[in-house]
Amino acid sequence: MTIQYIPAERIIIDEITLHFSEQRESIRSNLGMEFKEDNQIFDMGENAKPISQRRDIYQGPDDFDDYFFLNYSKDDKLESIEIHHCSMMTIFDIAINFEDDLDEVAEELQRYSKDYKQGEGEYRFFDLKIVLINAEQMGGEDNTISYVYCTSDMSHLAD
Repeated sequence: MTIQYIPAERIIIDEITLHFSEQRESIRSNLGMEFKEDNQIFDMGENAKPISQRRDIYQGPDDFDDYFFLNYSKDDKLESIEIHHCSMMTIFDIAINFEDDLDEVAEELQRYSKDYKQGEGEYRFFDLKIVLINAEQMGGEDNTISYVYCTSDMSHLAD
């Protein structure tokens, strides 16, 4: 599976275009893939507002196949995609696979964005609305890309 990300606008999964704010049922119909609905509410304590999580989980039949989440608002509009594995991902002219070194991919993305923050094993590109995290931060052992988060709004991740 190939995933193309057009920053803050849309995601293309194997030639099927998904727009941010598109309705969940429309996306499910257009993709035509098996998924697991995962809607949860997390109680954050007495003085905190609960956190609502609404997502569809897509996974290929084998452990090393495609694995990604589509996240939705409380109104079931697409807000983001979390990619844990796919055959290939593209952003602009940059081809990314999950065996690539995080720092090398981040250096390529810096041609398009100077508004980024580097943390331990991660890069946040605020104007591109994308986060890249390495395998070590996700429980693995190296600096290869292990997680990619693409969204239409990163205000919740600003420090």
